[in-house]
Amino acid sequence: MHSILNRPVSVLVLHLTVLALAVFALSRVPVELAPEMDFPRLSIATMWQGASSEMVARSITLPVEEAASSLEGVKRISSRSSEGQSIVNVELQKDVNVDFVRLELMEKLSALADRLPPGASFPVLEKYVPEDFRELQGFLSYNLYGNMSLSEIQAYAEEHIKPALIAINGVGAVRILGGAERQIYILLDRHKMESMGISIGEILSAINGAQQNAPAGTIQVSDIRQYVFVGNVLNNANELNEIFIRNQSGAFFKLKEFARVVDSIAAPRSIVRINGTPSVTLEIDKQPGSNML
Repeated sequence: MHSILNRPVSVLVLHLTVLALAVFALSRVPVELAPEMDFPRLSIATMWQGASSEMVARSITLPVEEAASSLEGVKRISSRSSEGQSIVNVELQKDVNVDFVRLELMEKLSALADRLPPGASFPVLEKYVPEDFRELQGFLSYNLYGNMSLSEIQAYAEEHIKPALIAINGVGAVRILGGAERQIYILLDRHKMESMGISIGEILSAINGAQQNAPAGTIQVSDIRQYVFVGNVLNNANELNEIFIRNQSGAFFKLKEFARVVDSIAAPRSIVRINGTPSVTLEIDKQPGSNML
């Protein structure tokens, strides 16, 4: 001990080395801001195979939301209606008796079962694990709603919020749910196409050759539906109408001569509501092994 005290420089170097190693080790330890906790939340899942998201929202999600909103101690209700599935999440006040509320909600769902459409499953009530604390997929989510339309909110999220989130170190992916997507429909006249000698393949080739490849629309002939690409070069229905299509004989016709182009909004793949208000949800995935902090 005496010999060590006689070497103050060596002792100082040793302490600094240990401190540096401790700081390095601490920086390598993954830190999570909040561990998983048992929050007072419930989730109601109902299946309806083959139904569109709009049918699910109207015939299942809305009645379930109304039943849940009538309970005492409910703080917030959020929902997601997608093709064939309805998910309603019920957040409760912290001081409520969760078991009592769960039993009461089960009674209301049992009474609601007779009002559900034929083919829909009985609503399944489970504890809800918040997306904010899932290990990877959707470990954090934000709901956007306000005075703007859903299409405006989605456009803002796509152009400003999503790029900023993806640029953050550790973010694996960002999904936007519940918005209204633009859809361009091309409704073809089969008889005019036959008289002009034009096939669907020739239409697809002309459209794809006129613009950048970006999925955007649907081409529809009677009961046949095929996907086409309408990208950044073709911004509206008028530009698409002016495209020239060459038939097998070498003659040219404009698309508008045998088709009607409709610039519209696609049927939503999912519908998200917060306390009954339509909203857009941003779901954020973290990269495997990344730090939540």
